[in-house]
Amino acid sequence: MRQTRKQTYEKAIELWGADNQVNQAIEELQELGIALNKFRRNSSYTECKDSYNSYRGNVLEEIADVRQMIGQLILIFDFKDPELQEMSDIVLRKLQREIDHEREKRRG
Repeated sequence: MRQTRKQTYEKAIELWGADNQVNQAIEELQELGIALNKFRRNSSYTECKDSYNSYRGNVLEEIADVRQMIGQLILIFDFKDPELQEMSDIVLRKLQREIDHEREKRRG
């Protein structure tokens, strides 16, 4: 029987505990930051679309790790889809305002 992501996340939280999984999330976020820095030092962004390299692959792996940990954090903090969607919409609108503001500044 195939388990859902949620079931797997729940088992991880049950096995290792919420505190450990929060610590693991922090570690995975740090590893993503390191992978991004290594990519910037050794690759160009045009390579992202044109080819595969080990630095890009490492960023991909770390993003996947972070996504899994975010799934666990959602369960640990008992965030519900409506509140996640509402906050995501708020943050997206904020980003759009910042983009609009920056474009206006650049126009002079």
